[in-house]
Amino acid sequence: MKKFTLIFVSCYLVFSSMHRVMCVTQCFFNELNLVDQRGFPERSAVIGIMTQNIQDPELRDFVEESVIECYHYINNNNSGRQEKCQFSQSLLSCLAEKGSERCEDWDDE
Repeated sequence: MKKFTLIFVSCYLVFSSMHRVMCVTQCFFNELNLVDQRGFPERSAVIGIMTQNIQDPELRDFVEESVIECYHYINNNNSGRQEKCQFSQSLLSCLAEKGSERCEDWDDE
């Protein structure tokens, strides 16, 4: 948790308020070495980090399928013209939506 807090603080301070939310998300992907040479989150790396500690095969499949579906959705709906910060935020939003669709207790906290 400490690592994520440090990443958040360093990412937050770098960007102006206008693009802060989108670029903080991209900065997380970057700091976790999940981006390609252009700075976009790389699908296989995102799948790898999101599934690395999942033991349940059904949950693992769900997470992997969600990442793949989100990449398809973003690429099909934006003509590939998004910049890396916008793409990263779209990916995070899509993954959160996928999680909330499948988890009855998503909003219980």
